Amino acid sequence: MANVFTLNILSVDGLIYSGTTVTFVKFTTLSGELGIMANHIPFLTILKAGLVIYEGVHDNGVLFVSGGIVEVRNNTVNILADQSQRAEDLDEKLLLEAKKKAEEIMRSQKDTQSFYEAYAELAKSTLLLRSIQELHKLRRKY
Repeated sequence: MANVFTLNILSVDGLIYSGTTVTFVKFTTLSGELGIMANHIPFLTILKAGLVIYEGVHDNGVLFVSGGIVEVRNNTVNILADQSQRAEDLDEKLLLEAKKKAEEIMRSQKDTQSFYEAYAELAKSTLLLRSIQELHKLRRKY
């Protein structure tokens, strides 16, 4: 098990995930998507809203994060997220309804404020739905 590392994901709600046999983690930064494997060089970066996908020897998962920071050092990845939601905790039906409602509001709204509020809801719903799709892909892989 030489090609594993420790992954800790924390948010304001507390510890979301901690694993010592992780083989890969992927997340989005301001510079784009990054994939981390064991023995990566140390760095610190800003985490953009998006998905965190991890694969391990014993488990794997997908989370949506609203942003935060990532620290990589000493074969440990620490993700400090502003907010996070596990893909398996999401209700796909409710998200599809929220997405549809946001699209309808965007089509019908004439004032800028309502349009941008609906746009933000559409973007969030779409990302959350993508996290469910990524989780399904990950589970089919194993």
